[in-house]
Amino acid sequence: MKIPLFFIPDSESITPTDTAQAIEQPKQIYTVKVADNFHYMDDSESYTYGDFETYDEAVAVCKAIVDEDFAGYVAKNIPPEKMYDNYTGMGSDPWIFPDPVGQPRFSAWTYAKQLAEALQMNENNQNKKETEEERRDRIFAELTEGILEVLSSTPKDEQY
Repeated sequence: MKIPLFFIPDSESITPTDTAQAIEQPKQIYTVKVADNFHYMDDSESYTYGDFETYDEAVAVCKAIVDEDFAGYVAKNIPPEKMYDNYTGMGSDPWIFPDPVGQPRFSAWTYAKQLAEALQMNENNQNKKETEEERRDRIFAELTEGILEVLSSTPKDEQY
């Protein structure tokens, strides 16, 4: 009996589902690792945070780790202009392995820089806002000025 070198099944025995499953690639897993900026390039100070099915999930986790560092800086009343320096000197530096295909690579330092700039802009806007007392004084002054204008333009015999 001769054994064929390859077997071609008849078309009735193969379904489209079988074919799709046979060529389906395994899902990509993205691993979040966390380094310590204080111990730059020291692998013994790094750890694996977890594995994620999508790159977007891994990025969200990385951002949350950086956000947590910045929340600590806010709690310690560190001014926004110093937060980025604190982060690059001592913060957690999450990164994702492997790099995504067709998407920009996540950079914790870039995200931290954007976060620090947003907090600085927010603080600048807060400083520009007037306090409740300043607002009350301004409104009182505007009202007083308006009343004085009305009184000065009203003939004396019509004033109360």
